[in-house]
Amino acid sequence: MSPEQALLWKQNLDTLVKQGAAGVPGIMEYLEKHTDFVFDPATAQALGYPSARSAMFDALAQIGGPEGVDGMLSVLKTTADPREIAWLIQLLEKVEPGVHGPSAVAAAREALTMAAAGNLPDRDVAPLFEVFQFYGDPSTVSELEKSAGKWGYYATAALANLPDNAGLPSLLKMADPATGSINRTIALQMVTQLAGGSPEAREFLLNQVKTGQIPERLWPYLKSPLSGEQYYPVDSVITQYPSLPSLSELKRTRIPYGNQNLYTLPAQGSMSLEGINQQMALINDLIAVSVDPAATRTLEQAKATLNRRLARTTKSSTASGSEGTAPEG
Repeated sequence: MSPEQALLWKQNLDTLVKQGAAGVPGIMEYLEKHTDFVFDPATAQALGYPSARSAMFDALAQIGGPEGVDGMLSVLKTTADPREIAWLIQLLEKVEPGVHGPSAVAAAREALTMAAAGNLPDRDVAPLFEVFQFYGDPSTVSELEKSAGKWGYYATAALANLPDNAGLPSLLKMADPATGSINRTIALQMVTQLAGGSPEAREFLLNQVKTGQIPERLWPYLKSPLSGEQYYPVDSVITQYPSLPSLSELKRTRIPYGNQNLYTLPAQGSMSLEGINQQMALINDLIAVSVDPAATRTLEQAKATLNRRLARTTKSSTASGSEGTAPEG
């Protein structure tokens, strides 16, 4: 769109919203056609929306009231698009906080079932796992465990980020070599990711290292989480990426099976002096009990990464006049 066309489009949308409940039937008539106009990046930036449908969702949220909420719920019950489900629950939360999480989880569950049956070809289902992670209940844990067979990284990352470490028991079970889980490597990465702040995960990892139960081939996969890095979905709707001081910290991974697309980047906490201290203490404890040269080598590499990050963080803190405690080691 030209700037003039974009301005007119925004004015028309504003007029539609100002109609209030009277504007809802027209919005629903368009949404029920299941068509969309996806805007190019420049147009999306000018309009503030990536597509026409997303703009209509926001219009319903702005109208609010029973009519706006019912309109959003109607679409939530009929759409199988992962991004739309995640968009809608966020908007519903703004209008009626804490009410519609179960409806969003039900929609995500149905869409994931369709994806597992091959009925959502080429769709990235990452937003569905975000819905499970942010709006699920205790039963979500068993669903994520089942989903790990096809979407190992998405499911285990969601388990690792559930509130109150609710997914940790499942991850420990998958990471235990005695269970023979096909997702042991991924689960071990997630347990390592949590070990800096979770005593239970830390104890498990220390025992695995002390008894030499992590084979040499798996250690390269643990360097990133030991360095305080985490997996984030590329196609994110709900997850907020941490600020990134350097693009060199960003890595992208694609797993063809399940069409899983992820970024690896330092978690927000791991870029602070306190976070670096925490990770360095974990690594020093692991080095102290290591019986495997491959383990020690990877641990030292992770330590070097943390020291480089420390140098940048300390320089930044000094420049801003803040003070912190440097990690030991």
